[in-house]
Amino acid sequence: MQDIRNIAIIAHVDHGKTTLVDKMMLAGNLFREGQNLSSQVLDANDLERERGLTILSKNVSINWQGVKINIIDTPGHSDFGGEVERVLNMADGCLLLVDAFEGPMPQTRFVILGFLLMIKRLFFLSFIFLFCGAIPTRALSLEEISKLNQNTVVTINVLRSDGKTASATGFVISPQGYIATAAHVLDKAKLVNLTFSNGAISEEARVVTVSKKPRIDLAILQVSVNYLPSVTFKNSNTVQAGQQIAVIGSPKRLQNSITNGLVSQLRNVDDVTLFQISAPISPSSSGSPVFNEAGQVVGIAVSSLEEEKVQNINFALPSNYLLQMMSENGITPKIAKGKEPNKVQKYFQTIIEHIRKCWRIFKSKFA
Repeated sequence: MQDIRNIAIIAHVDHGKTTLVDKMMLAGNLFREGQNLSSQVLDANDLERERGLTILSKNVSINWQGVKINIIDTPGHSDFGGEVERVLNMADGCLLLVDAFEGPMPQTRFVILGFLLMIKRLFFLSFIFLFCGAIPTRALSLEEISKLNQNTVVTINVLRSDGKTASATGFVISPQGYIATAAHVLDKAKLVNLTFSNGAISEEARVVTVSKKPRIDLAILQVSVNYLPSVTFKNSNTVQAGQQIAVIGSPKRLQNSITNGLVSQLRNVDDVTLFQISAPISPSSSGSPVFNEAGQVVGIAVSSLEEEKVQNINFALPSNYLLQMMSENGITPKIAKGKEPNKVQKYFQTIIEHIRKCWRIFKSKFA
């Protein structure tokens, strides 16, 4: 007797069940070479073609390693729930398809609960999510990034031991008056203070720490001011070449100047990672925060390549180096958290745990 498995594909309407079956048929070499095919091959009914959805369940057979697999394409619309229930009675397993853009929908819940009620008749439930897209996150405009962070960016004022003055950029990393900037800014510094975005000038800033590692050009200062607005950090390991970024700095003491560009590439120099960025950087911008599209700090601008006929080749250190320094000095950063699961996602997590529990019970009784 031939080994046969009946696998039903269930999902909400327009989540790609029939399209998935098309790809399975192509992968199974069920068509002759050069055959002219339309999309949604199984939706052959005139009404199905007219409405663009599956109304009647159909199956196609694929042979795999001596096993005949009957793939059953089911309707996704709630009006045809009875057809889905009838088909699930014949299925040995189920493949649940969820469009990651729309997420689980009402019909998805209906069919999976119906299938779970029949689990005692099954050896195992194949519960699979196929993510057909990425859940989008809204990118902030430059105006929104500026408005969100302009009060966290400061001008670093330096009086050097030779009597000369210099300026650079820093940003608030903790409400307790901690400021990050580039370490080279403090070379031969006799006195350092800050100018805030509202024009207020701080008392003398003390140097909390300067990185001792070569090429990690970072320093942390502190002023005796509390309750300052501070930036939010993002794990810089998420940064990729081609990613949009924005930089807010104080070139030539022109506070809150915002520029934008790309992460041109990730470089490695003496085992130190550098972000090559195309956002324009001018003198006094060293120490500027580099923001991702969500307005979160992923880097700190530290240097530029200044040669004739060279434009916008600038470098930033990943924010994780700064986060490590903050940790070593007991400074708590504000870090962007991952998105909390919504009610539907929590619901499916509960179902998955129930499935695992059923499978453990089944193995303990019949293994």
